[in-house]
Amino acid sequence: MDPDFLNLLAYNIHVNGVLHCRVRYSQLLGLHEQLRKEYGANVVPAFPPKKLFTLTPAEVEQRREQLEKYMQAVRQDPVLGGSETFNSFLRKAQQETQQVPTEEVPLEVLLSNGQKVVVTILTSDQTEDVLEAVASKLDLPEDLVGYFSLFLAREAKDGAFSFVRKLQEFELPYVSVTSLRNPEYKIILRKSYWDSAYDDDVMEQRVGLNLLYAQTVSDIERGWILVTKEQHRQLKSLQEKVSKKEFIRLAQTLKYYGYLKFEPCITDFPEKGCQVVVSAGNNELNFQVPTSSGPLGSSPGKAEVKLELA
Repeated sequence: MDPDFLNLLAYNIHVNGVLHCRVRYSQLLGLHEQLRKEYGANVVPAFPPKKLFTLTPAEVEQRREQLEKYMQAVRQDPVLGGSETFNSFLRKAQQETQQVPTEEVPLEVLLSNGQKVVVTILTSDQTEDVLEAVASKLDLPEDLVGYFSLFLAREAKDGAFSFVRKLQEFELPYVSVTSLRNPEYKIILRKSYWDSAYDDDVMEQRVGLNLLYAQTVSDIERGWILVTKEQHRQLKSLQEKVSKKEFIRLAQTLKYYGYLKFEPCITDFPEKGCQVVVSAGNNELNFQVPTSSGPLGSSPGKAEVKLELA
């Protein structure tokens, strides 16, 4: 969050480094008062107090830091961060900041296999509404909708594909993707859980099985799931037989099954400016760091670091 001095001390709120909305102190104060009214002063974090006189540059920066910490504290609170009051505030601010009028529009959502699903929505529809519209278009049973989520992904011109983030309840999917003004960014439907045990529930329904199968095939083709030559032969045979459940069962035993691969990030370890590929799945974060040599000084490879989630 940083102050925009040309806009009378408005504050820019970013999500994953991208501008989400711009708000004033008075708007944030209004949100704070509404949260206090609904949840009580003992639940809501302290809010930076008003000042009677014009703020000095140092005080402006101090207030910015305080407001940033306040918004982070509210978002991280399981009650406040999940409240409709907080989320609707951010959705409204996003729409106003991006100056997108409320109107009916077509929105393209991709499946894992590249198939396009076009749904008619309102620009002001939140993530849950868009997800339900996509599920309805696919005839996905209502009891399986919660097993899937919408993700913002990026497909570069060279074919490289990575996930940016899961779309949240505080944003408007249409506004989030169009405000980037870059055709490389797409909205994709994908399963939302890490525990492969839930696959059994999804595979009981035809549409769920097809979605899970398409995702698994796609992940293998992209090299996100590690497959030996013999395993590849077995998978190919199951594909030819259209044995979707058996295909998924075999894939479940493979390394990195169900993982999400995110955009590369830059780190200063093991050396400054090093690019790291981050993936998440199976209750762990996985970091792959390019190395100058593989094991025992062999050809170049990648060092793997795992961080388990408690």
